[in-house]
Amino acid sequence: FFFFFQAEDGIRDAQESRGLGDVYKRQEMGRAMKEANQVQKDLMKDLNMDELEDIRDEMEEMMWDTQEVNDMLNRNYNMDVDDYEIEQELKDLDDEMFIQALNNKTEQNKPSYLSEISSKKEKNKDILS
Repeated sequence: FFFFFQAEDGIRDAQESRGLGDVYKRQEMGRAMKEANQVQKDLMKDLNMDELEDIRDEMEEMMWDTQEVNDMLNRNYNMDVDDYEIEQELKDLDDEMFIQALNNKTEQNKPSYLSEISSKKEKNKDILS
C-alpha cells in the first residue's frame, strides 16, 4: 500500500488538517504575524503620546464646534402666524401709504401762495412753542 499526502488550497477550521498545505499556510501566517508585530513595535517607539492626546483634544473640540454650527443651522423657526392678522396688517399699511400719497398729491396741487401761508403758519407754531 502506498499513502500520498495531498496539499489543500484552503484552510478548514471546522475539519482536521488533511495535508501539508495547511501546515505551510499556518507557518506563513505565523511569520506574517511576527513581522506585523515587529512593525507595530517600531512604530510605537516613535509615537509621542502627548502629541497624540493633543491631536485628539483638537479633534474633539472641532467636533463640538461643528455640532454647534449644525444645531444653529437646523433650528426650527416655526412661528405661529395667523393669516388673517397678516392680511389685516398689510391692508392697514396699504391704506396708510394711500393716505400719504394722497396728502403729498394735494400738497403739490396747492397754489404757491397757499404753500407759503402754510409754511409761515408752521414757523409761527415753532416760535410760539
